[in-house]
Amino acid sequence: MASKLPSLTTEYKCIHCASSMKALYREYSKGNIRLELCKHCKQFADHYIENDTIVVFIDMVLMKKPVFRHLLHNRLQYNSLGINMNVSKLAVILILFEVYVKWFTLEKYHGKADFMATESIYKQYLYILSLCVFESTLWHIAIRTAVWLLHKQEPAEEAKSIVWYNKVSMSLIISSYGKLFLLLMAIWDYKELDYAWLLNVFVVMSNLEALSAFLNTKYIETGAILGVGVLVRVLFGSFWWLEGATSILLI
Repeated sequence: MASKLPSLTTEYKCIHCASSMKALYREYSKGNIRLELCKHCKQFADHYIENDTIVVFIDMVLMKKPVFRHLLHNRLQYNSLGINMNVSKLAVILILFEVYVKWFTLEKYHGKADFMATESIYKQYLYILSLCVFESTLWHIAIRTAVWLLHKQEPAEEAKSIVWYNKVSMSLIISSYGKLFLLLMAIWDYKELDYAWLLNVFVVMSNLEALSAFLNTKYIETGAILGVGVLVRVLFGSFWWLEGATSILLI
C-alpha cells in the first residue's frame, strides 16, 4: 500500500536537495496525481508518496538520506507542542525493549546485584525502567542542546526554520528502530547478545544519517552532535553500575 498522501497546505522539502516546496504533487482527480519537480535539482520532490511502505522501510535499512527527509519533512506532521503519536509509540517500545535486554543480559552474564537479589520483581523492573527512561531523556536533552549551540548564532527566523527541536528527537527515535532487530536473537542462543554492539553501530550510523538529513548539516558537524549524546550516556552509565556491568547500560 502506498504512503498516505500529505496535505497540500504545508511547506515541504525536496528529499534530494532539501529545498522548500509548497506542494509535492498536483491532484487532477481522485487517485490521479502528478508529482512536482523541484526547481533546484530538477528531480521529483518526493517520489516516496507513491511508494509502498515496504519500499520506505528498505531504504531506511539502506540508510538513504532522502527517505529520512521524506519521513521527517513530508510524512509526519509537525507539532510544536510534542512528538507525533506514532513516533511516541515507537519510543515507548524502544524503551521497554531496552529494559528487557539490559535486565536479561545483566542477570545472565553478570549475576544478580544485591538490589536484584533482594527486591521483588516489580521493584527490579521499575528500577531498570527508570534508568532507561532517565538515560534516554538525558541523551535527547544533550543532543538537542548541542543542536541549539550549533545554531544559536543563526538569525532568529532562519534558526527557527532549521531547528524544530521536537523533530530532532523524532529523527533520533525513528532512526533507532534497528534496536528492535535484537528480537531476532530470541530465535537463537542468547549468547548472540555478545554481538549486540554491531547493532549499536548500525543504530548510531542510522542516527547520523537521519539527523544529518533533517538538519541538512555535514557528517562532521552531525557526528560532533551525536558524540555529545554518546558521551552523556557513557557518563550516566559510569554512575549507575550493577555488579560491574556499566557497559550493559549502554546497549
